[in-house]
Amino acid sequence: MRKTFGKSFFSGLISILFIACISIGESSLAETKFLSWADLTYKAVTEGERTDAYGGIFKTLSIVQPLDDDGSYEADHFSGVGGEDAYGKFHASQYQAVSEQWRIDQNGNWNIDQWLFKMDVDGLLTWVAHFQLIELPNGTVLEHRSIEVSKGEGAAKLRDTLKKF
Repeated sequence: MRKTFGKSFFSGLISILFIACISIGESSLAETKFLSWADLTYKAVTEGERTDAYGGIFKTLSIVQPLDDDGSYEADHFSGVGGEDAYGKFHASQYQAVSEQWRIDQNGNWNIDQWLFKMDVDGLLTWVAHFQLIELPNGTVLEHRSIEVSKGEGAAKLRDTLKKF
């Protein structure tokens, strides 16, 4: 006797394929061709510098590179954020990244271009923000502006940032 699938099976299959196609258009980093998402997250969790903070435990990879001879630099950070289980093993519940350029202006102040990103455990970009700040050398903030950014623009910047790792 030959078993057949009903109409509802194929309708469900079509729905799943449709959702999968939409998801591919999302800002998922799991399919990127640089250091794989699995390798990057594993590296952060196993090799990242540990910081205990109010929001959880951060395991952070950092890359800091000079931009000019005047002290200006670029800093990129990728963190697994989470906690430890009863056995002391760290588990990330989300990932965050920061990309900053610190440039010294003609007045000796820092002009900072800062991007902040949050991703779920699968690499889906869930939040992005872009700020520009001016700080005195002592850290006093003179100006802080939020820059409107689309999710697509944020995803592109995040991909460029993560390629550095």
